Amino acid sequence: MTHFRITRKSDIPLVGSLYFGIIDRGTSLLQVRPSCGCNLNCPFCSVDAGPESTTRATSYEVEMAYLAEAVKEISQFKGPGVECHIDSPGEPVMYPYLPELIAALRQIDEVSVISLQTNGTLLTPAKIAALEGAGLDRINLSLHFPAPALPVTSDNIFTISDSSPLISASISGSSLGGSYL
Repeated sequence: MTHFRITRKSDIPLVGSLYFGIIDRGTSLLQVRPSCGCNLNCPFCSVDAGPESTTRATSYEVEMAYLAEAVKEISQFKGPGVECHIDSPGEPVMYPYLPELIAALRQIDEVSVISLQTNGTLLTPAKIAALEGAGLDRINLSLHFPAPALPVTSDNIFTISDSSPLISASISGSSLGGSYL
């Protein structure tokens, strides 16, 4: 798989792709996609972004400052009350500059909420604290991932009741606005 880093110098626009950059669907929410890799190989994944992908040809990573500048430009056009929802066709927690990106988004006057969509498998108490300290308001957890150490069968897909104690232990003591299952 080819890994492609999108920088300001590349002159690749950050609006117009569903794989990276910014998706504006005409509401107050901007989807911010800094990268598109994933740490899991879920059999139902429509983008096949995992490390054992047999069909994915390219992975993208956007330069943090370039992405933050583009979000600022669009947010200024939209006005106050913008939510930046960091997601990915994959797992956004894999983005190596995630705390720095969140901190940069927090500096944009028009941004009122910063949320993150994640499968939760890479979250640790230290990572959650770093994201919260950078200005993250909310974590949205996707609880449809398979147990990483087991082969995927209908018997070992995590359910909310199986995952809840692990997630609660991870986020207890955090002052994040919420974690939505």
